Amino acid sequence: MPYFYDPTSSLLAFIGAALILAGLARAFHGRGRLSSVLAGLTLADAGYLAAGIGFGGAPGGSGALLLAIFNGSARLLALLCLLALQRHAQTRPNGVLAGIGKEKPLSALLFALAMFAALGISPFLTPDARPLILFAGIASQQTLLAAILTLGNAAMAVFTVRAVHELWLKGEYSFENADLRAEAATLPLPLAMAALLAAMGLFGHSLAHAAASILQSARGTLPDFAPYWHPSVLLLYAGAFGVFALGLFSRQLRNLGAILLPALALLLLFTDSALPPLSRFFGLISPASVSWSPSIPADTSTTNAATPIISSSC
Repeated sequence: MPYFYDPTSSLLAFIGAALILAGLARAFHGRGRLSSVLAGLTLADAGYLAAGIGFGGAPGGSGALLLAIFNGSARLLALLCLLALQRHAQTRPNGVLAGIGKEKPLSALLFALAMFAALGISPFLTPDARPLILFAGIASQQTLLAAILTLGNAAMAVFTVRAVHELWLKGEYSFENADLRAEAATLPLPLAMAALLAAMGLFGHSLAHAAASILQSARGTLPDFAPYWHPSVLLLYAGAFGVFALGLFSRQLRNLGAILLPALALLLLFTDSALPPLSRFFGLISPASVSWSPSIPADTSTTNAATPIISSSC
């Protein structure tokens, strides 16, 4: 078999799925506090790591190692930025973080970069940690667990968007009080870590194979994810900018566009006769994150299982 599967290790994959659900519950319970949301998402990352180890093989092990390195760095960067924002908020009578990005734009921007990078969504490329783990789960025919992980990551994306929204679009802070140069002088470590994340993302392919070498895994090879995008993905990616533009003129049009856009994307998914059934399944359960999902061609795996659309954010 090109991808190793040990039935006794599936318990660890189930534990990983449970940790993801526990992390999401923590984030939901503390959704009014960014520190609680960050803690919950970090716990969910730990669950993803455990699932990768449980799935096994070169993809699962390499994905877990990449996730530990990259997401560990991203979550640490988010924590450092959050602490800087909290220190500034404590100088105000109300002490709230809502809207603080207007006065501390660099800290808030680095926080957003770190949070989205941990999901695999970044202005830079990101390592294929999550896709490798999902690939390992499906290749080992643990599709239910892979589906739970996919749904979990769609929920993580929602919490991340809400957290970033909280920093920028609420509150009574003012852009007039922002001083980028002075703020940058207080953030040497976060800026260095952001540069490190960008470097790891740009060389993510090499990192994945280096991780496989470190693990000395002779139980399979790593899949190469497709460089092209499914039409439904392109529609969502480009259409998101259109929905944003509509929101500048009409909130009602924006809301309508936000409903029609994923509906059209799902229509494209289900009318593509060349798409494997399993790809349609994963496209259906993760409409919130399918816009960040490069498709994987069927010839990347020598197994008989259909190859899904796997999202670097899922």
